[in-house]
Amino acid sequence: MLSTTNSQNASLFVDLPSISISSGSLEFLKWFAFLAMIADHVDVFLFNRQMLFLYEIGRLAMPIFMMVLVYNLAQSAIDNHQSYWRVARRLFVYGLISIPIIYLLRQNAGLSETFPLNILFTLLVVTLFCQLWEGGTTQDYTLAILFLLASGIFVEYFWPGLLFGVSVWAYFRYRNWYFFLGVGIPAQGLICLLNGNLWAIASIPIILVLSKIRIKFPRLRHIFYVLYPLHLGLLLAVQLLIQN
Repeated sequence: MLSTTNSQNASLFVDLPSISISSGSLEFLKWFAFLAMIADHVDVFLFNRQMLFLYEIGRLAMPIFMMVLVYNLAQSAIDNHQSYWRVARRLFVYGLISIPIIYLLRQNAGLSETFPLNILFTLLVVTLFCQLWEGGTTQDYTLAILFLLASGIFVEYFWPGLLFGVSVWAYFRYRNWYFFLGVGIPAQGLICLLNGNLWAIASIPIILVLSKIRIKFPRLRHIFYVLYPLHLGLLLAVQLLIQN
C-alpha cells in the first residue's frame, strides 16, 4: 500500500533517492511531449498510420505528460490538496471539448471506435485517484482503487497507463520506490506491449536527465489545455481539405 503519513514514509522509505525538476525543465518536457503527440496524431489522422517514425516518436508523449502531471500534483499537494480538484476540472472540461473533434477525426480516418476516451481523461482518472487517496481513510482508499479499476476500460492506455501514473505519483509524493518498481515498471512494460515497441521506456531516462539540467524555459500557464483541442481542430481542418 501507499504510505500516507510522514512518519510512515520516514520508516519505510528512508534514504531513497528523490528527484527534483526545475520549472523550466518541466516546461521543456511538456513542449517535447506535446510535439511528440502532434507527430503521432499527424501519422494517425493524416497518413493512416503509415509514417512509422512519427508513431514511434508519439509513444513518448503519454508517459512524459503523465510524469510531469503527477510531479506537479505531488509538489503542490504538500501544501494544498485542493490543487487536485483544480487540475481535474481543467482536464475534464478540455477533454470533453475534444471528444467530438476526435470522433470526427477517427471517422474521417476510417477508425470506427468511439472508445477509448482521449488522453486528458487518462490524466483525469489518475488525478482523481490521487485526490481520493489523499483523504487518508480506509473508505478513501477503497473508493480510489474501485474508481481506478472501473475507469481503466474507458481511457487511453487502459489500466497500464493508469497504474503507471499512480506508481510515479507514489514515488514523487511519498518516495515509494517499491511501489514504482513493483507496479510502475511492469505497467510500462504492458504499455510497450500495447504500443508494439519499446519507445515508451525512453521516457524515464529523459526525465532523469532533465532532473539534472536546469533549463531556462518560459512558462505559459494552462496553455496545453487549450492547445490540445486546438491542435485537433487544426488537424480536422487539414484532414477535410485533403479529403475534398
